[in-house]
Amino acid sequence: DEPSGELLQPLVPETQNTVPQAPNSNLVPHSIYDPEESEVSAEEKLQTVQINMNESTILDAEKLIRVKDDDKKLQLNMPNSITWNIDLASIQDVENLNVNMAVTMGKADVPKDVIATVTTEEHYELMTLEHEGEFGFEAVLSVPVKEEYIGMVANLFYYNPKTDELEFIGASRVSSTGQASFEMNHASE
Repeated sequence: DEPSGELLQPLVPETQNTVPQAPNSNLVPHSIYDPEESEVSAEEKLQTVQINMNESTILDAEKLIRVKDDDKKLQLNMPNSITWNIDLASIQDVENLNVNMAVTMGKADVPKDVIATVTTEEHYELMTLEHEGEFGFEAVLSVPVKEEYIGMVANLFYYNPKTDELEFIGASRVSSTGQASFEMNHASE
């Protein structure tokens, strides 16, 4: 299985609340995920279980069995300030769960001419998700972006190698802490 290639494009000024259209794609206008509006209260932080994923990026039954029945939220702290926030109530099958949550920033197999269909600037980040297919739960992926993009909108695209096109995944306003967050329930194959 090949990891999925993703393109993170933090280019849209703060005052613009639209999602750019990529030529030849099935883009539909989406709402923009705003992490500032989704701030976690102190009480909710107490209800969040954190797992450090530096040694293993695999989320499996062994890690979940301890927290699943607690009706809490789960935060996976990945290397390089990347986090996954998972609603434990959305996990469909704890016993058979085995998902590689690894995210690699700065690397994806996306041709430059395809990138040029959504931006002519050099202001984009590449990333790769190791997992392909359904996660078996709902999650929010938060990735760091440059401070200069705080308050701007970051757009996430999936590169479909079969069609040689970018497909829009979601948009996020970059938080005051420099994170772009995207709601996800699968990584495209």
